[in-house]
Amino acid sequence: MDTDRSLQLAWAAGFVDGEAFVGMNRRHERNGRDYFTAILDVSQNHAKPLARLVELFGGGVKVRRVHKGVGAGTSHYFWRLHGEKAIRALTALLPYLIVKDRQARVLVDFQATMAGYGRKRRITTDAYVYRCGLYALLVELNSRPPSDAERLSEAAPLTLVVNG
Repeated sequence: MDTDRSLQLAWAAGFVDGEAFVGMNRRHERNGRDYFTAILDVSQNHAKPLARLVELFGGGVKVRRVHKGVGAGTSHYFWRLHGEKAIRALTALLPYLIVKDRQARVLVDFQATMAGYGRKRRITTDAYVYRCGLYALLVELNSRPPSDAERLSEAAPLTLVVNG
């Protein structure tokens, strides 16, 4: 990888570590099961860093005007990637991520469960339970700040126990 690309990815990883939500969207389906999608989401008061993320990984920047409360009259900018696009970006960032490393690894693992499945092919119960477990793990990881040991760990253990 060329040095310029490495520097861009290192910058992006630092930005994602500090500003992004790395998780899953959960949607309840009529069949009683939940449908999960990988999400990489960043919101900012400034559009320039998000434009750089668009250059690196694609997607687009949306803007919303703040009408009430703190920041009324200002604009707020959003960049989001879903599914495979989010996974491609996170995979490129993994060597540089520190704070969101575990979330990114969980999402890469989750996306691997998507191979071969689509609207016409139903997932197995085991695969569905596993995805639910990954979702629960991400909720936990995103609800607490990482400890110093987790942040400094080269490869914090990633475990998932699913009761049968």
